[in-house]
Amino acid sequence: MPAANTWYEIVLPPLVTLGVICLAAVLLWLVRGRLAEFVRQLGVQKVSAFGVDLQFVDYQTSAAYTKQGLGPPSEDDKAAIRDAARFLAPLAAQSRILWADDHPGGNTLERSSLLSWEIDVQAARTTDEALRELEDSSQRFDLVLSDWRRPDEGDNPPAGLELLKRMRDAGLEQRVIFYHGAVTPEELAIRRRHASEAGAVGTTDSPGQLLRWTLVELARVAVDRPSPIQRQRRQRLSPAASE
Repeated sequence: MPAANTWYEIVLPPLVTLGVICLAAVLLWLVRGRLAEFVRQLGVQKVSAFGVDLQFVDYQTSAAYTKQGLGPPSEDDKAAIRDAARFLAPLAAQSRILWADDHPGGNTLERSSLLSWEIDVQAARTTDEALRELEDSSQRFDLVLSDWRRPDEGDNPPAGLELLKRMRDAGLEQRVIFYHGAVTPEELAIRRRHASEAGAVGTTDSPGQLLRWTLVELARVAVDRPSPIQRQRRQRLSPAASE
């Protein structure tokens, strides 16, 4: 084989590879802003310990606050949500929620945070549908989320309170949290009084408060009455732990 051919075969491939790497680096530098925005929109962020993506939680929660018309959450609010996610989400994983709301699309951001914590969320659009799901013995729900009012209720009591009353009349013991659009402080105080009198966990228009209350309630149920899949998950993560 001629020496010239041997020289090209040895030197050319590394030079081509180096050129491709340099070109890729230049292109990446040129589009770094667009790429960062694309990654942010996808929610692809660094994952913390226990598999809880705290930066994703920050992003989704901030977007939910804006959607609710509440402005960005305070640093204290974000810290409280991160702490709840860090310590309670691993316990709440594999829990199931029934969310009663005639417009479930309005809760997409909040639901995505719950799903990222391995919490299953099933939607029900009416009180009757929610009751059918809760009374189905083949299913288990650890918590119920509900809106406060629905457009078709007229002068009847708020749909959320009616759902809670019918649940208790049917002997259904799941705890209930009400979540609704932003209201005045005076209206929120009235709703909270009615919710407390009815035996609900509470009512809120704050995404952060909703997520914290939800994680607290699900963690409590998971400790007191873990489902079979939650027990199996704990044994898999901690093989030496006793039941």
